[in-house]
Amino acid sequence: MLITILRNIVRQARRQPLYLALNVIGLGLGMAVCLVLTLQVRYEYSFNASIPEAANVLRLDAHHMNPGNAPQENADVPFIAFPFLHTDFPQILATTRYETADYQLRAGDRSVTADTAMVDPSFFDVITLKLERGNARMVLTRPDAIVLSANTAQALFGTTDVLGRIITTDHEGHRVSRTVTGILARPGGPVTIRPDAVTPIPSYEMEKPQFKRWGSSAGNIFIRVHNAVDRGVISQNLTRFVINHASGDANDDNSEGVHPERRFGLSLVSLRETHFHDLQVIGGDEATDRSVVNILELIGALALLLAVFNAVNLATARAGLRARGGYP
Repeated sequence: MLITILRNIVRQARRQPLYLALNVIGLGLGMAVCLVLTLQVRYEYSFNASIPEAANVLRLDAHHMNPGNAPQENADVPFIAFPFLHTDFPQILATTRYETADYQLRAGDRSVTADTAMVDPSFFDVITLKLERGNARMVLTRPDAIVLSANTAQALFGTTDVLGRIITTDHEGHRVSRTVTGILARPGGPVTIRPDAVTPIPSYEMEKPQFKRWGSSAGNIFIRVHNAVDRGVISQNLTRFVINHASGDANDDNSEGVHPERRFGLSLVSLRETHFHDLQVIGGDEATDRSVVNILELIGALALLLAVFNAVNLATARAGLRARGGYP
């Protein structure tokens, strides 16, 4: 059968090369455009899909509703809320703070600037990033620990086999010797959380005012829940959470005033949603407009459909000419 098909193709190419070229080029372009745009759409929709149970990892977002200003959503929230979350919401399995900063990392005569995540020891219980080396439950248990990405380890040591090696970190003038306890594996797909290094939040960072005030924007707080039902329960009670913990005297700089719910709110967004959700979020991840991605998907489908219509029209025209005896 294949030989017969090839013979027919060769025969058509000899007798009607223009017809065959138009068919092949039209269908080829349509399929190529459709395939390229489909791959791009798939890429945009796959952000954080490689993180296990990313839909159940939720980021706590802050909403500021100041009089005279448009409401704003901020991915950075006051860390003062952190200790109350487990107390008020038994649905939470684990929670962690997440603050990024530029660290200067030095090993011997090599030095790199690394986008470093300062987190709680429970970080890998919340966001289960894969490790190439190290035990996820143990890598952040010591205060001088540091987990490097595979690329950062290669830049500093030329290899990823570096567990137990000592490096010097410099952050805001604080020079500290740290022990490499883990190596992050290269992500299996696009992710919004891709630090060059991960380290426990240092004690001097905890003393900053933004860790102790409700009106501050300290960094991200991530929580892990069982399922969407638990997420719904927590979401429904976040207003009560703000009233219970952010209320204070009108002159209290650490609170949000007598009626905090009128000017401040909290919401949840999952890691599977942030890539599109953060388009209008202050301090959020680099985001993409979902409507643009959907339009690209539609354009790809239309390109393929037009290519098919073009092939059908050419075949119909050729059949008509053959019926009149004017086309071989």
